[in-house]
Amino acid sequence: MANSLGIHIYSHGFDYVVLEGTAKRYSVISAGSVAFSSSDVEDVKSIAKRHAEISKGFKGNQICLTLSSAAVLNRELGLPFSNRDKVAQVIKFEIESELYHLDIEDVIVDFFELDDGRATSTMSVNALNKTRLQTALDICDAASFDPPLIDLSISSLYSALKSLPGDDVNDQEAYLHIGAECSQLIVLSPGGQMCATRTIPQGCLA
Repeated sequence: MANSLGIHIYSHGFDYVVLEGTAKRYSVISAGSVAFSSSDVEDVKSIAKRHAEISKGFKGNQICLTLSSAAVLNRELGLPFSNRDKVAQVIKFEIESELYHLDIEDVIVDFFELDDGRATSTMSVNALNKTRLQTALDICDAASFDPPLIDLSISSLYSALKSLPGDDVNDQEAYLHIGAECSQLIVLSPGGQMCATRTIPQGCLA
């Protein structure tokens, strides 16, 4: 059976889960959390060693890495068009005024359209500091991980919700996940699409 290892990195440590099987039929064979000491946080190699120790017993065919949405700038932006190529051309200029403490060239910007019922398109825009991403990549490299994709926790939560079995959504539904350092709120439209998101800087450890 194929194994998939999921790792969620945040400032206090990381969560992990190992799934056996396929996307249609799987079982959880291991899961847990690892807390970091202050000396661990200052040393990328020490953090990577903890990751490697946890994953040592699992021969994962795929590694999925998620970064916390805490400290990621998120704004909702209304635009008169929704074509992804057109949005990509203007999104950095539109969000630049919100980056009071960062240069636009120091962040990676991505977006997705919200199903909020408005006449014009509403984009949920996320700006991630490149330094933060590089640290995550350095940890992966030191731990001999090669994740094909790095996601934000708010997007991973939405993907998890979409994979759950259930009837069609006939009304708006809200889901709140309370994490270690922050909490994630997702509101789904009657069609099951994301219509609002919030990252709340309050979790069970912070």
